Amino acid sequence: MGSKGYAHCDALQANMQARDSCALFTVSVSNHFQSVHDERILPHRVRFCAFIKKNGGDGLYQVLTLNIAFELFGLFFCLVCITISALSPNGTGTQAASANDIRNLFICDAFVMFFDALAGIFRGKEGPLASAVVHIGNFALFAFNYMLFGLMINLLTHMIPSEYDRKFRRIAWSFVMADWVILVWNIFSKRIYYIDEHNLYTRGELFSLSQVVGIACVIVGVSYILQYRKRTRLRVRILFSVFAILCLSALLVQIFTYGIAWLNIAVLIGLVILFIYNQMFIAESLASQEKIIAEQQLMLEQSRTQLIVSQIKPHFLFNTLTSIAQLCDESPQLAKEMTIAFSKYLRRNMHSLEETKPIPFSEELAHIKCYMQIEQVRFGEYLHMEYDIQTTDFMIPCLTVQPLVENAVKHGVGEKDEGGTILLRTEETEDAYVITVQDDGVGFDSTAPRREQSRGLQNIAARLGWLSNAEMRIQSEVGVGTTAVIIIPKE
Repeated sequence: MGSKGYAHCDALQANMQARDSCALFTVSVSNHFQSVHDERILPHRVRFCAFIKKNGGDGLYQVLTLNIAFELFGLFFCLVCITISALSPNGTGTQAASANDIRNLFICDAFVMFFDALAGIFRGKEGPLASAVVHIGNFALFAFNYMLFGLMINLLTHMIPSEYDRKFRRIAWSFVMADWVILVWNIFSKRIYYIDEHNLYTRGELFSLSQVVGIACVIVGVSYILQYRKRTRLRVRILFSVFAILCLSALLVQIFTYGIAWLNIAVLIGLVILFIYNQMFIAESLASQEKIIAEQQLMLEQSRTQLIVSQIKPHFLFNTLTSIAQLCDESPQLAKEMTIAFSKYLRRNMHSLEETKPIPFSEELAHIKCYMQIEQVRFGEYLHMEYDIQTTDFMIPCLTVQPLVENAVKHGVGEKDEGGTILLRTEETEDAYVITVQDDGVGFDSTAPRREQSRGLQNIAARLGWLSNAEMRIQSEVGVGTTAVIIIPKE
């Protein structure tokens, strides 16, 4: 006989030994179930024993192997989803909370799969190690299974926020804790399940009680969806309804069948559906946010360009050049100083086209002084400028304070026959930097602002909000003057 023939004989002998061992285990299981008192023999267990007897060792081997194989596959799939969730962007607000809840659900379900497979592998084996593994595995399996329902209510209330979401979470987790208490009580009473002398898991006469809490949590979730259905997207209602139907059906089937962890199958399928939906929802939200950011950047560029163009109006150029021309004969030195100031003013405006980030306030202050040097030459004693600079140690978007000073000159003091005074003040508070531009000019009716002036102020306010998370407040009274206040929060 060749080497192939010997190998074939060895394989046949090993196969016969495995089948004999499985058959002996089958007889042990069948005898054990038949030896249990009549009041503990449930219909599903009788049917399971009949299935074992009919199919012999192969039947039992198929059931146990199928269940363990599913648990191991489920464990691997949970670990994959946990990794993807941890590496993927989770969004913000309710999106981040929902993503975190789904990740916690997969972690909890991974423990369920692990302990169920571990207990299944050692079930029926002798020895203290096998006994400890089966006892701990089944206890942990029940505990994490109950936790799944509480985590599911957490996810539901985060995806559908309401004023009573905390109340629903407390109700669900009170059911979970009640089940944990029952589980601890079962260690001594063995009424829910017990591990016999053959190291076999057996359901007790109150096993159905352990499923009631899960059904109660499903009912709580369904009632929450129905109560706040108007706040919920149709897709979300459908997803949670499908998940609830899967879990409820599995719980009912599991009460009347034995051998396959139907609830674990239902939970894993439901989690996969929710995971796929949530990842798609986050992707859509991130794409929408990117679109909004792109639109804001475009508006920011447009507003900055419009502001700079408004700063270099023809009449301002003509008036400034005319003033310089007159000073060339009257005061050449002053004309020279005004030309230098005007050059710096133009250079700062042109340079602002390239600025995309806030600049130190000291640079904005230098620009304001260049502008006021030009205007004070033009207006003479009719224009007074006062500075109360208490701090310059902060950043601000370029061309945000200077236009306010220019508005105070053109639309405030400049329109007053006797002229007036403009005050620029900066101060630091506990949580913000405050800039104040105040004039005692003609003022205006704040309920009906000038169209051009209003558009310019809106551009300034928008740029302050986008770039520095700052806000601007304008107060004005006819005949009294105008006060503009910029509040820049500290980071």
